[in-house]
Amino acid sequence: MRIRSLSDLERGEYEAFTQVGNEAELKLRRKEAKPLLISLCAVDEKGKLMLTKDQAKKLQRQDGGFVGVLFGYCLEHCFPTRPDKADDPVKNSEETDDA
Repeated sequence: MRIRSLSDLERGEYEAFTQVGNEAELKLRRKEAKPLLISLCAVDEKGKLMLTKDQAKKLQRQDGGFVGVLFGYCLEHCFPTRPDKADDPVKNSEETDDA
């Protein structure tokens, strides 16, 4: 199994699913958030999705530790908390040595 990145559209739809709605809707959706993200990310060696959304819902009945770890990998891959090492940006108004 591999974990693929989400397109910007998929990411936006997932964020809306988990963040937009009234309190009761969001409470129900939180239960589906883990299997949904796993179903969007888990691919086989050819890059094809491994689970349908309905199949992913069955993950809720599986070992919580396993599902939690898998969800954590998907979350970290698709929603990084900070970028990988990158050069610090240079202010546009600062002089550079290029002149």
